[in-house]
Amino acid sequence: LQDPVMEVKEKTIEDMEEYLDMDINEDEEDEWEEEDA
Repeated sequence: LQDPVMEVKEKTIEDMEEYLDMDINEDEEDEWEEEDA
């Protein structure tokens, strides 16, 4: 079984550039991920 957290981490790192490019809404995105999970 793969760690779902690892998948989310990879996705977050990939989108990290977008976050920094736009606004620092990492906390908001994290909430979405938690709700989706």
